[in-house]
Amino acid sequence: MRLFGWTLLLALGCSSAPPQSSWDRAILSGQRSYPGDTPILNGLESRARDLLTAIRHPEDRATWEKAVPRIRMELRRSLGLDHLPPALPKNLRSVGVVSRDDYRIEKLVYETLPSTEVPAHLYLPAHAPGKIPAILFVPGHWYADSKTRPEFQAFAITMAKRGFAVLTYDPFGQGERGISARDHRRTELLAVGVAQEAIVAFESLCALEVLLARPEVDAARVGMTGASGGGFNSWVLPALEPRIAVTVPVVGTADFLEQLRAVRPGDWFTAKEHCHFIPRLFRFANNHEFLACVAPRPVMVISAHNDIGFPIPGQRDVVKYGERLYESLGAAGKVGYFEDADEGHGYQKRKRESAYGWFLKWLKGEGDGSPSSEPAFEPPPWNQAEMRCFPKNVPAGPGLNALAMSILEKRKTAFEDVRRSLASTLGIPMPLPLAPAPDLVREEERLTGRKNELQGRNERVGWRTPDGVSIPGVLLSPGAKGVNGVLVAIGDQGEEAVLRHPALRTANEAGWTVVVADLRGMGDLTITKPGWVYAMSLLLGENLVGRQALDLISGVRALRAEPAYRGKPVAVLAVGMNASLAGLYAAVLEPDIAWLAAEQGFHSFGDFIHRPESSPLSYTLAEPGRERDVKLDREIPHALIPFGVALGPDIPELISSLGKNKGVWAAAIDGDRKRTAGPDSCLDFVRARMEDPR
Repeated sequence: MRLFGWTLLLALGCSSAPPQSSWDRAILSGQRSYPGDTPILNGLESRARDLLTAIRHPEDRATWEKAVPRIRMELRRSLGLDHLPPALPKNLRSVGVVSRDDYRIEKLVYETLPSTEVPAHLYLPAHAPGKIPAILFVPGHWYADSKTRPEFQAFAITMAKRGFAVLTYDPFGQGERGISARDHRRTELLAVGVAQEAIVAFESLCALEVLLARPEVDAARVGMTGASGGGFNSWVLPALEPRIAVTVPVVGTADFLEQLRAVRPGDWFTAKEHCHFIPRLFRFANNHEFLACVAPRPVMVISAHNDIGFPIPGQRDVVKYGERLYESLGAAGKVGYFEDADEGHGYQKRKRESAYGWFLKWLKGEGDGSPSSEPAFEPPPWNQAEMRCFPKNVPAGPGLNALAMSILEKRKTAFEDVRRSLASTLGIPMPLPLAPAPDLVREEERLTGRKNELQGRNERVGWRTPDGVSIPGVLLSPGAKGVNGVLVAIGDQGEEAVLRHPALRTANEAGWTVVVADLRGMGDLTITKPGWVYAMSLLLGENLVGRQALDLISGVRALRAEPAYRGKPVAVLAVGMNASLAGLYAAVLEPDIAWLAAEQGFHSFGDFIHRPESSPLSYTLAEPGRERDVKLDREIPHALIPFGVALGPDIPELISSLGKNKGVWAAAIDGDRKRTAGPDSCLDFVRARMEDPR
């Protein structure tokens, strides 16, 4: 990279591996050959593998009875369901009936959250003597047609003709509540400890209450199904809700380790939709645990070939596990499996026929559970005016944002141990999982023949983190003067940008060694799969910026252990909304950091939610087929939002916890990226610390 007209090649070292790996030697010989983000991605996959393979699936009645209550408790916690109101729909009303020869559709509207209405269709037989079985059908992520998608209509119509009630509704961002891909990644909710899947589960619970309240429905014979995101929800909700008697998840999930590996090359579809990313899930559950929570109720898993997100082998493994567990519970034969080798992702005819047979057996006592044929017919077009419940589409975004605001308003304001509270939010165990003094790998031969506009000599340095990521840096010594301290600088734009900050020259001229480093995700360690990294971090119960803080702390410890710097203050300069948070987390978690000077960070975690100018832009809806034409608001990068961060110590509280004159938060911004009150620069603070580094 070009710095002040001269070129620096950054060397990376290691502590747990031999100090001169082949890659290190290549760098030291002048070759530019960086490993990029591969070690970062591999580390995430390795941690996921370790967690998922350590889970002991219940295999018999004794372990099952003990495990299920714990899994349900953990699942509720990870979803954040306790932050939501009771799942009791309000203002339920019928807005019309569509009558056919042998079935009818009641168009329903009800409220799930304040000012948040849901349009739903209830399919009923034309004539239904006595109580009838019912099915809750949850559409997956099909944006324009959603509940009226022809293949979904085909399911509901066929089952209504066979004597079932079928209730289906438009999830947020879809159908008459869309089109809005943004509503499937409401990171405002993430900040207040509510997972996106929690809203799906909550609204499905509300739909279940609507179904159970119908006089035609036999509450003891209610099933659930859906495809893709609806298939995943057909695992999650029955795992929590015993009133669902039968479930048929379709192309919804698989063994999680196999799934995360399959979607890594494609960046987990750029994390466009967050409904599959349940925080901390990998710490307590694989798909097997969902099945254990459903047991011993009947379940049929429907999968498809050529479905990259849900590989076949993992689904077979989950089913085989279920067969063993059910047999041990005296429920053999209640686990079904159908594999569609002809058609991929969706709820096509062969998949529907398999579901029909399963529901007929277990909810109506008809047949042996094998596929039941669907008569040939053409479902009505999805966009018929008579099928509408709303006069025009209504976004769900305002209601979801209002929910986040209401949860934030209940936040407690006092914390006994700010440091431990922050560590818990970031998913970092205490004591910190770091070596007391990692090796600082230095280049033996100084870079010569290049002008250094800062004083003294410069050299390439680096250190390795416990999870195998090599952090590159450049060290700029203060020349002939004695060393008064070390200033470690990080920035969102990498070393080249942060080296231009005037505070570094000030420090160098005051006799401080300056070390400029690229933490994971920055500069030469820029992440090429940000969607996959975000999803994995959330599922693991950690956070990328928290990991960056550990990278920084490793470097601080390595420098403090160097003979030339022992007993000298080691401080941090952080520039950018990402780097400032990493620096702040590091300073709170590592009391040995002398002080922190940060610029361009958010003023408050509440700014992730309270964005009066930006949020309304996110409520814009798209026309069918023109989803990409909508310009979304300037989202807060999801990597910056640990689960529930806005409910813990806020940024001013974290800064205050450092102590008097130990931190400055300059050029701060709000949720709309506008400057807030405070100093314009941290330069004066740095100058003062040079004079009195204590």
